[in-house]
Amino acid sequence: MPSSPSAAGVKSVALAGSRRAGDPTPLSDWDFEVAVDDHVVGSKQLRGQDDLAQEELDKMWHALLQPIGVAQPLSGVAAAVNAYIAARDLQAHQLGVKLDHRLERQVRAALTQNRVITGGDTHDDGADG
Repeated sequence: MPSSPSAAGVKSVALAGSRRAGDPTPLSDWDFEVAVDDHVVGSKQLRGQDDLAQEELDKMWHALLQPIGVAQPLSGVAAAVNAYIAARDLQAHQLGVKLDHRLERQVRAALTQNRVITGGDTHDDGADG
């Protein structure tokens, strides 16, 4: 059941994954789906807040992109999205896992629709989990 979040821009938070499905194991983590009003980095770029958008991209590089193998910070949302997908796909291939790309397609569609990235920046291997 979705909660009533208090953080700005968050519409709802709901339990997801095996715990929502009712079949967690003793080692199951806690997965949550967070619905937001705002695509944080993309919305900053649309507002012309390029310096703030770059600060967020730098944080993303330190927290996510660098740990999965992206060698250097990136400039621009499209470059970050493409680098993330390439590094994530390499990790998935090396680990032998299939990924569900439905959420990725939704985010990419929103970014494309709002001209934050171009329609040519697409990825779809058909895997839906």
